[in-house]
Amino acid sequence: GAAAADAAFSGAAPHPFVMAEQALRALDRDRASQSFVISGESGSGKTETCKFILRYLSYRSKRRFELAGTPRGGANALEESVLLSNPVLEAFGNAKTLRNDNSSRWGKYTQVYVEPSSGAIKSVGITAYLLEKVRVVERARGERNYHVLHQLVAGAKKQKKGDAGLALAVGLGDAQTSHAVLRDTATSSAAIGVDDAAQFAVTRDALRKLDVAQPGLFGALAAVCHLGDVCFESVEAE
Repeated sequence: GAAAADAAFSGAAPHPFVMAEQALRALDRDRASQSFVISGESGSGKTETCKFILRYLSYRSKRRFELAGTPRGGANALEESVLLSNPVLEAFGNAKTLRNDNSSRWGKYTQVYVEPSSGAIKSVGITAYLLEKVRVVERARGERNYHVLHQLVAGAKKQKKGDAGLALAVGLGDAQTSHAVLRDTATSSAAIGVDDAAQFAVTRDALRKLDVAQPGLFGALAAVCHLGDVCFESVEAE
């Protein structure tokens, strides 16, 4: 029964899936909110651990409907949105640092509202904290700006022709050294083992499925790239 299952999980090695299952069981048993505190130094796996937990909660929510044979209604869209938020949040909030190619440069508080008796996800909320805004204009040598800026430059040229979503992303260079905000030195851009153009396609697909309007969004990002190239000179008063 439930007690035997709880005992089996209690002896399992720590794993995000096991922890998520234990939280769901405690939620059903105690009718009290459950929390995960995911912490650690840069590169320790915080982002991936959070993704694993969200993936498991989404799986359990979908599995509940499959086993019950009940109509899904809007559940499928909600569960998919939970997972689709990951590439978008990483594109806009993560960057390469000296220690981690996909470092989260912000803190986030994720709330997943689950029906206790079934494990079905009812809604999700994400609150962002302390985004490292200075990274947009200044980075250490060997580091990169936020992924989405590199993705835009790498992918826009390949997708821009006749693409309404990229109508405002005009005049962008197609090299990672084309704009100052992409460079870590005067002439170079830090390398990363990811295909930025391919990731741009993933980001855009997630935005489309989440029904996020793209023209103004990418227009604003293009403006950041262009404004980063503006130079100012002091002029002595006559």
